[in-house]
Amino acid sequence: MENEEILEQSGAQEEAKEQTFDDILSDPKKQAEFDKRVAKAIDTARNKWVAETEEKENEAKRLAKMNAEQKAQHEKAKLEARIAELEAERTLSEMKSAARTMLSEANINISDALLSQLVSTTDADKTKNAVEAFSEAFSEAIEKEVKERLKSPTPKKSNGNTGLTKEQILAVKDTAERQKLIAENIGLFQ
Repeated sequence: MENEEILEQSGAQEEAKEQTFDDILSDPKKQAEFDKRVAKAIDTARNKWVAETEEKENEAKRLAKMNAEQKAQHEKAKLEARIAELEAERTLSEMKSAARTMLSEANINISDALLSQLVSTTDADKTKNAVEAFSEAFSEAIEKEVKERLKSPTPKKSNGNTGLTKEQILAVKDTAERQKLIAENIGLFQ
């Protein structure tokens, strides 16, 4: 019975600690900070909207002042700009594909994010140089690590002739020592 009362009291205390949004905003300092942030967000959105609207209005005014031939030239210029943008995207995509192929030939697989850093331009020579430099650095790092690991002494292999039985090894209380003995006498555990 007492436990239930204690639980009910602690639950009531927890509920009392939880503040609602309105409780937080009842503090004048927090209300003022909240008001500033909301006002800033509204100003940012309004400024963005005004800029977009002005840009559209200016475009409409320019088009209204133009005759049919000028409108056609303007539309042509916009289309040419869009075509150039799409061609640049396609070229970049092709460069990434070529770079991925070069890396695959060197048995190197990298993330798309890293590939994007290697291929940040549409210049084929720069891309090729960046990929080759990365490939060379990667291979050197692998070779260095392999040599380092080959330098380290190989673990001694036991024939299992320590004279211990499986039961004796399992009876060792020290975990590290037991694991060492298991590794030395792995033949007993297979």
